[in-house]
Amino acid sequence: MKSDTNITVSQSMSPWRRLALGAWCKAYPYTCRGTREERRVVAYGIGLSKTGTHSLAGMLERECASAHEPCLTPLLRSLVLADPDKVNPAVVSLLRARDRTLNLEFESNNVLGTLLLSLHEAMPNAKYVLTVREIRSWLLSQWMQQLDHTMPRHNKLRFGGRCAYSPQDEKLKDAGLFPARAYLVYWVEHHRRVIETIPPERLYLLPTEEIRGHARRIAEWLGLPGKQIDLERTRSFVRAKKPPIDSFIDPAYLDALVSEVCSATLESLKAHGSNRSASW
Repeated sequence: MKSDTNITVSQSMSPWRRLALGAWCKAYPYTCRGTREERRVVAYGIGLSKTGTHSLAGMLERECASAHEPCLTPLLRSLVLADPDKVNPAVVSLLRARDRTLNLEFESNNVLGTLLLSLHEAMPNAKYVLTVREIRSWLLSQWMQQLDHTMPRHNKLRFGGRCAYSPQDEKLKDAGLFPARAYLVYWVEHHRRVIETIPPERLYLLPTEEIRGHARRIAEWLGLPGKQIDLERTRSFVRAKKPPIDSFIDPAYLDALVSEVCSATLESLKAHGSNRSASW
């Protein structure tokens, strides 16, 4: 496949076009491209970060053309300009061009969940795997990752400005983290977007804790042979040690907050997807 690195960015182009092509110029050549002329499936892992997205892509690498967050820069720039609740024609064009270039059969990428309306418009026949982690465990991993100072601008875009700190958020504030409610509101928005956009027959619900046990069922659902699933990759990028959650917030307060903010969406998730019998 021909590289896009020789593209010239014209000043006469629209800002969106310059943004997309400028990102391509920096991102290529990229090594993680599919090589099949005819893909067996086009599918995406759209779980939130820290829900097993690395593991999902890794276990499928021998089975199909699979990657975790390839060519992320154009997508992150898209987040700044795109309304996640509307289909954006420029984002649709970008996603189609990106797909043609990468030629992947499976991509695991939490950012695509934010751009889901445009992605579904761009790839209407795609399948989706949604990894869902126990919420308190997900929160703790998010906090630990952010304390490592990974992607601060992206974190601010996801969690910043959503709500004010409560007195119970004092430890989070002191640590430079966002209010607990902000993370939960983001969690709800992400999963509501999935429920309202993706038809159940095109969605596989996957509890993070059960990735290994579902590995071959996922391959079968995607239409893949399932003979080269790498089960050793089903727990990738797992942090060895984590502090107790009460080092960040009162557990009783958090339990009440999770119930208040997330319970209705969690119940809706249980009733959605092609595998509604998945345990939670």
